[in-house]
Amino acid sequence: MSLQKAVDWQRAADDLWTSAIAEHRQAPPDAGFAERLRAFSTAAREQGASMRYAHDQGLQFGAWDHTSRPRQPPAELRRGSGRIGPEQLWQRFDQLFGQWSAAVEQSDLSVIAGVFEGLADVTAELAAAVDVLRGVTPAKRAPGRRRAS
Repeated sequence: MSLQKAVDWQRAADDLWTSAIAEHRQAPPDAGFAERLRAFSTAAREQGASMRYAHDQGLQFGAWDHTSRPRQPPAELRRGSGRIGPEQLWQRFDQLFGQWSAAVEQSDLSVIAGVFEGLADVTAELAAAVDVLRGVTPAKRAPGRRRAS
């Protein structure tokens, strides 16, 4: 039962990740940018948790097809795209995304999970920083788009 839960959880997390990446593909850094960063963070956190669980259950990365995944960030998250937020956070993001690209080439789910967790942390920080730059408080966010406490 635990193995099936690991597989099902990872598939759901992978769907969430794919959706979050797709949201950034052609989007300009607009008013929805912080929310897309939050969705990215949530998806990365879910990927990390599901991969840690799969690792604990003894599964290997080869159980899922990640060969078609992009090896660079979506356009709006790349250097030179006009992305907003603190440069040091973007440097961390770039470093972690590079680590993710390398990590998915191996089968150690605990390493991959750690990179996803790092991506989740930095994109959550970026989303908060973008909100501050734009003068947006949690109360001003659109209904249904507030972070869970």
